Amino acid sequence: SHCIDVSLLSQEEATHLFAIQAGLDVTDISNLHSETTSILIRKSGYLPLGIRMAGKLVMAYRNSQSEISLTDIIKSIFGAANHQPTADPVIDILDRSFSFLTNPTTRFA
Repeated sequence: SHCIDVSLLSQEEATHLFAIQAGLDVTDISNLHSETTSILIRKSGYLPLGIRMAGKLVMAYRNSQSEISLTDIIKSIFGAANHQPTADPVIDILDRSFSFLTNPTTRFA
């Protein structure tokens, strides 16, 4: 077996990846939605897979409800995770997984 070390993305790289996956323009995110996008990226742990998943989820929201702003979509994603009891175990597992991967002392245990 081989160990492949994949580092976390920088804020700029993460924003660019998120924009691509969400089908958005990077300049629009930087100018109009930087704070909410930064929160989403931070909650994804700067992990490429988490950011890709968040971007695809935003794209799905935009395709089904095009009149909603990006800020409202991100707020509804957070709200759905916080108010759906059935999502709590999944959110808890993802939170623990992301903290495990981003914690340098535990990720090689």
